[in-house]
Amino acid sequence: MTFTYALRPIEDRTWMRPESKRTRSPYTAGWSKTADLLARELRHLHARNVVLQADCTESQLRLDGRLRAGARLASDAVVLAFDSDHGAVSWRSDAFNAVGYSSPSGTQGWHHNLRAIGLTLEALRAVDRYGVSDSGQQYTGFLALEQRGTSSIDAEAELRDIAGVPANGTLAQVVRAARRVSHPDVNGGMTSQWERVQHLAEVVGHG
Repeated sequence: MTFTYALRPIEDRTWMRPESKRTRSPYTAGWSKTADLLARELRHLHARNVVLQADCTESQLRLDGRLRAGARLASDAVVLAFDSDHGAVSWRSDAFNAVGYSSPSGTQGWHHNLRAIGLTLEALRAVDRYGVSDSGQQYTGFLALEQRGTSSIDAEAELRDIAGVPANGTLAQVVRAARRVSHPDVNGGMTSQWERVQHLAEVVGHG
């Protein structure tokens, strides 16, 4: 299996955390193991049009779309976006700014942020395997915003899906619960769902 993707500069940097909030990665895997992990998980999702965004500039990309040798990234943040059977999805990670101490030579910080995304995909697939939710429901929080309506009605409905609170819960309770379950501290440093919840909360007037 091969991890095939188009590499592009990150388009939106507003979601990134301050450098002081980033930590050294706990992972020790090299790039080849991370690439194998992503190839496997993307195959299970029938991923198409895979785009990897790194914190680079256009001038740091070669003609074949890969990073130039010696390119120095502004940060180790990454975004992985693709079309799937569940819709267009997007994951972001900038939790790590350095690789684990026992990582193979040549491993870079952004490799481990990408690994965090791959491990998240693997964990979400387990939800389907164990049958604790409707098929694909666990991907709701990662659907690309432009693929879903963002009216206040749609935003509230999506927040309720993410929060998992009773139907009679107040909107304030829903927003609090959605923020709680999507917080990076309880999701391995992943910020994608947290950023989405924050956006939806603004739409419903609880920003």
